[in-house]
Amino acid sequence: MVNHPPHYNQHPSGEECCDIAEPFGYYLGNAIKYIWRAGLKGDILEDLKKAEWYIKKEIERRSGKKSKIQKLQDFKDFVHNTLDKMDVPSDPSGPHSKEGCRIGDRLEYVHTFMAGVPKTPKVPRRRK
Repeated sequence: MVNHPPHYNQHPSGEECCDIAEPFGYYLGNAIKYIWRAGLKGDILEDLKKAEWYIKKEIERRSGKKSKIQKLQDFKDFVHNTLDKMDVPSDPSGPHSKEGCRIGDRLEYVHTFMAGVPKTPKVPRRRK
């Protein structure tokens, strides 16, 4: 049932949901999918809430509003660019070498440099 699940082709038209939804793009296509199958697979309210979420994401996308993740990424890029202009090094051999270095590590470098304090060995932080 992976390729043609019954809840995707139970519409009276006989069409499969994916064939109808695909041309609408990711957010609208998923909204159509959840409306199409509402109540056929599980809780109808859950399906309608999921459709609502995808519609809201499409409205955000079309209105030019940025998601929280995009805003955080923009801020991270801004901080790294500012630190680059200040010639604050990143650790190319560190655990985050593919992305450069964590912002906190770079800011710690700035703090110790400005304070004239030699950099102390890092103590791993406990993650919650």
